[in-house]
Amino acid sequence: MSLLPDFLIFILSTLGFGLLSVSMERHARQVFGAPSGKRSRLVCTLCGWAALGLALLPALDAYGISIGLAVWVGFLAVAATLVALALTYRPRVLRPLCTGIPVVVVVVVLVIFMGTP
Repeated sequence: MSLLPDFLIFILSTLGFGLLSVSMERHARQVFGAPSGKRSRLVCTLCGWAALGLALLPALDAYGISIGLAVWVGFLAVAATLVALALTYRPRVLRPLCTGIPVVVVVVVLVIFMGTP
């Protein structure tokens, strides 16, 4: 069993919750030091929900529908807890997560994941 789907689910879930958190003005101020504009909050919200939805695809592909949904919800819980702890104790840690670095990682992993039989 490959760990690639689990890694992809975790990265997408963490990215999604991180983006959803900085779509709130208070958390954007914590992470970036300044409040974000309406347009960037909307983009973060849409991308955050999209990342959470995309995290479901590798779970369903690797585990099937019944186990995949349970695995996805488990990873969502872990990612939400990590983002909440980061916001509480070290909000600046989320800065690289929300500035596009994971997008490159996710694209590379998706290319690898979709290319394997």
